[in-house]
Order: sequence, then C-alpha cells, then structure tokens
Amino acid sequence: MKGVYFDIIAKITDKIKTGSKHNVILDFVCDKIHETVGFEKSSIVLFDGASLVIKVYRGYTPDKTIFTPEEWFTAENINPTNDCYIIDRSGLGESVSFLLRSSDEKVLGFLRGILPEGVKISNDSKEFLNTCSTILSLIIERHNLLTEKTVNENLQVIGMLRSSVVHDISNLLGVVEVYVELVEKEIADNAAVVEYMESIRSELKRANVIARDMLDFSKQKLNFHKTPFLLTDLGKDLETHCKMLSKDTGVVINFVIEKDIVMNADKDRLFRVFFNLINNAVEALGHIGQVWFKAKGMKKEIVFIVADNGKGIKKESLKRLFDPFFTSGKAKGTGLGLAVVKDIIDGHGGKLSVRSVEGKYTCFVIRIPK
Repeated sequence: MKGVYFDIIAKITDKIKTGSKHNVILDFVCDKIHETVGFEKSSIVLFDGASLVIKVYRGYTPDKTIFTPEEWFTAENINPTNDCYIIDRSGLGESVSFLLRSSDEKVLGFLRGILPEGVKISNDSKEFLNTCSTILSLIIERHNLLTEKTVNENLQVIGMLRSSVVHDISNLLGVVEVYVELVEKEIADNAAVVEYMESIRSELKRANVIARDMLDFSKQKLNFHKTPFLLTDLGKDLETHCKMLSKDTGVVINFVIEKDIVMNADKDRLFRVFFNLINNAVEALGHIGQVWFKAKGMKKEIVFIVADNGKGIKKESLKRLFDPFFTSGKAKGTGLGLAVVKDIIDGHGGKLSVRSVEGKYTCFVIRIPK
C-alpha cells in the first residue's frame, strides 16, 4: 500500500480520537476516501431500522436517500453476503462497494464509490478501502451501541462499568489490529520485527478476550452466531495466538486435534473459552511444565480437554471456580474468564467438568453437541 494511504488512515484515526460527532466523522471519512481514491461519486450508506439510508455523499446529489434493502441491492447489482463488489460498467468507470459489518457479522451498511470513465480500481486502492471499511465499521458499531436503548441499563455486579465502555475498548483494539496488519505487510522480510509484531498481536488478542468477557458478563442473555467450521481451523487459530503465551518460558503447549471433524457452533466464543483455559494453565505453570489441548469427535458430541501438569487447584477453590470475580489467587485477570466460559458452554448445550489434584494436575473436560 502506498505511503499516502497510510497517512490518510492515520488522519482518519486521529479524527476519531477527537471525539467529534458521528456525522462529522462520517463526513470527514467520506471526504478523505473520495479525494484519495479519485472517485467521481462516493457515499456511505447505512441501515436505519429496516431501511438503507445514504448518510453522506460526494460528487452528486441523490434522487432519493432512503431505500428498501431489495431496492438497493437491485439498483447496485450487489450481493450483501460478499465483503467487496467491483462491477465493470461496460466502458464506464468501475463501481466499487465494500460491506460494513459489526463484530458479530451483522450488516451495518456499505461504502460505495464510482470511478471516472475508463478507470479501474487499483490493488493499492482496494487494500486502502478494505482498511477504511474496517475502521468505518468500528465507528458505526460504537455509535449504534451508544444510541441503543438497552433493557438492562446498568451492569449487574460490575457496578458502574457500562457495556459501552467495554465496546470502546474493543473498538480501539480493533483499530490497533488494523495498524498491526499494515505494519506486518511492510516488514515481512525482517524476522526480528515480525516476532515483535506477533507478540503485539498476541497481547491484543488477550486484551480483546478480557474486554469481550466483560461485555458478555454484562448481558442478561448471550446471543450466539453459530456456523459450521473445521475443528482443525479452530486449533490453528489457537496455536497461532497461544504460542506467545509461553514465549521465553519452559512451558510447552501441545495441540492434538482430530482431523476432518466439522461442528456447528459460535467459533469466536469457543476460541475465547479455550484461549482463557490455556492462558490460565500457562500462568499456573509459571516457568516450566506442559499444557495439552485435545479435541476429538464422538458420535453425537465433540470432547475437548485442556489440561496441565501444574500446581493444581485447592479443594475449597474448586467449589467457587466459576463464580464471578473469583481469581483463586491469580496475579492477572478480572475473575470473569471462567464465569463466562461456563455461560458459553451452557449456551451451546454443553457440559463442563474439572478435575484437579494439588501439586499434580488440572484437567477441564468440555462436551459440546455436534
């Protein structure tokens, strides 16, 4: 990606930090995208209830600003399941649409642009627009949360901490992750720097898990986004992000995952379940020991095991292990991780059990219907 694009992305994120009003930020982003890519026409179109509304536009004045989804998809000739649509308009400039999605994959709207006659979108511009659509999605999701009337205004147990604060933290982490991805592309040949970036990414993931745990705990009921996926894909994600947990220690994390097993579940939340458990195991071991993550398909269920050969858990602590804010003497963490782990497993119709012997081992067994 060209240097000018990095500069514009930096200006956009700086604008977000100023705390300007939502419509002012959208105007600013649309301006920068329109000028930088060289669109003839551009707009940001968002869902408002059941309708799609053109919120900001450049280079033209629309005949109407409110559409039904069917009208919009037909007029623009796009499919809302695709993240990016580039349409060659028979000799005219290409039409480009990027989907804006929330963190739970809900469609928020579109970033749309039309290039001058005969001009096609460049790869650099596509990468730039993809990054801008990620940032826009974070801005819009934050705004929707702050204006949403929630049934449960105050978080129970957590006191005055509100879910909007946690969303703000998650959104900021999302912006940082965008920058990490951009930097990684620029320094791919520098092994030492790549290792540092991996460490940053791992810590970001850990922070995001904590923020999401707090957000889920604040809700009266969790909503799950279940999709089919391979267990090996979940294992690869875990292995990528967990390897930095044991960096510079003598702790070894072993992954044993049965191949070709498909399950239908909320992959993101299951990732957090096992990331929490593996992180706890690594912390409990300290500087040396082993952690095992195993996944095996049975006839009607998937069995997961997370175990370590560490100091174990006291008998009196086992009874309170899944209570909110109970940390069992941990130096780090909020005490919400295992409480949310249990909620997620229960929400999948699964069963969770734990065995532990002080000074020998701890073993979590999770059974989830396929």
